[in-house]
Amino acid sequence: MEFHDTVSDASLDLVRRGTVDFAINARVSSPCEFDTRLLFNEPFYLICSPSHPLAQRKRVALRALAGCDYIHTMRSGSVWHWLDPHIRDIELKDTGFELGHLSTLAGLIANGIGVSIVPGFTLFHFNAWACRRYRSATRACNVRCWWSNVVAIAWRWRRRL
Repeated sequence: MEFHDTVSDASLDLVRRGTVDFAINARVSSPCEFDTRLLFNEPFYLICSPSHPLAQRKRVALRALAGCDYIHTMRSGSVWHWLDPHIRDIELKDTGFELGHLSTLAGLIANGIGVSIVPGFTLFHFNAWACRRYRSATRACNVRCWWSNVVAIAWRWRRRL
């Protein structure tokens, strides 16, 4: 058995080339290219420092982020893919950061550089960083939205698993 830990597009390419039998992925391209089955829907969370004005809320509407210093995730990643259509019309203050590592994101947020939105399954990165570095260094609030991060299993079209 081989296990490949890679980003969304690369994992689908491994399936496409026949290197792997399937990929668990939040970003599935054409339904004509892959058969897919939904595994779960994952809610998104705002990550901010405890001193941020939105930190005490349990849920945050996306429009409440207007004017916030925002730290983006990688444009090629699944988080960007799901978030961009929903936040592009919100007047966020772009910090200029586009990050691929959640530990870096946690450090910047804990030090008050900005806020970001991440899927719930990544929250352990922020809690682990906070426990090692500061007490309560980051705060997670559920983002109120009508969509969620879809995590699915994908395999080559018309091929049985």
